[in-house]
Amino acid sequence: MLIGSKTRVGIAVPQMFPDGRIDMDLVSRHLKLVESLGYDSVWTMDGLVATMTSLDPFTLLAYASTVTDKIKLGISVLVMPFQSPVNLAKMTASLDQISDGRLIVGVGIGGHIEQYPAFGIDPQHRVTRFEDSVDLLKRLWTEPEVSFQGRFWTLDSVSVTPKPKQQPHPPIWFGGGVDPALKRAVRMGDAWMGAGYSTIPAFKKCLKTIRLYLDEAGRDPSSFPVSKRVYIAVDRNKEEASRKLQEWFADFYHDAPAALRVAIFGPEEEVIDRLGELVSEGLDMIMFNPVYDLVEQAERLARDIVPKL
Repeated sequence: MLIGSKTRVGIAVPQMFPDGRIDMDLVSRHLKLVESLGYDSVWTMDGLVATMTSLDPFTLLAYASTVTDKIKLGISVLVMPFQSPVNLAKMTASLDQISDGRLIVGVGIGGHIEQYPAFGIDPQHRVTRFEDSVDLLKRLWTEPEVSFQGRFWTLDSVSVTPKPKQQPHPPIWFGGGVDPALKRAVRMGDAWMGAGYSTIPAFKKCLKTIRLYLDEAGRDPSSFPVSKRVYIAVDRNKEEASRKLQEWFADFYHDAPAALRVAIFGPEEEVIDRLGELVSEGLDMIMFNPVYDLVEQAERLARDIVPKL
C-alpha cells in the first residue's frame, strides 16, 4: 500500500484497552486484516507504567509475528534509558529471528523523568545513558564480543546470541522533536518518526530541521526515511469522533484537548484534505493510529482514504 509513488502506510496494533479487558480476538483479526489489505507495517509503543491498560510492545510484536507473514513489525518508541542494552539486544535479536527479519526498533530518550525512580535509576546524565545504550545495542548486535567501560555499564567480553536476522542489524528509528534530539537522530539513527502528539506545523518545522542536518552531515535523504504517527478517525459524525478522541487522550495523555490539536478526524473529505498537508512533504511513511473501532477504521482508511491521496 502506497500513497503516491513513495509513501508507505503503517498502522498501530490494538495495544491499548481503555476498559481494562484484553481482547486478543480483536488483535488477531486486526493483524490479519491489515496484512491482507497491504499495509506496510504495524506498530506498538512503549508504556511500562502507563495508566491505560496496555500490552507489552515486544510481547505483542512476538505474537504478531506468529499470525502474519510479511508485514513489518515496529515499536515507536522504546524509552531506552529504562532498558538494559544487554537484555534489549537479546530480546530484539530473538524477535528479529522469530519474525524472519521484520523488526524495526524505534528509540527515544523519554520525557517523564518522574518515572526514573521506578526503574532504580537517576534521571541525571540521561542523554549519556541514552547514547551509550544505543551504541552498545548496535555493538552487541554486530560484534562477537563487546568490552565497554562507561558511566552506567561495564562489559567484559560480553557476547549476545543469536545475532539479528537483518544485517548488519534491524533499522533504528529515532523519535524526538527538540533540536538536540533531531541532531542525534541524524548522527546515530537510520530514520526518524515524528510523534503523534505533535501538531502538523510543529512536525513540519522538525522535518525541515532534520533535512538541514542530513545535508550538513552529507547523508543521502533517500537512505534516511522520515515519517509521522497520525492519530486519526474517519467518521461522518465529527462531534462523536471528537468526543471519543478526547476521552482516549484524557486516559492516555491526561490531556483531552490535545486531541483537537493533533488528531485528524471527521468525514472522508476533511481527512483527505488534512492528510494532504503531510503527503505533500514527501514522507517515506505515515503511521495511522486510530483509537476506536480499530478494525473498521483500518478498512476505511485503506478503502476510502489512501487511494484518494
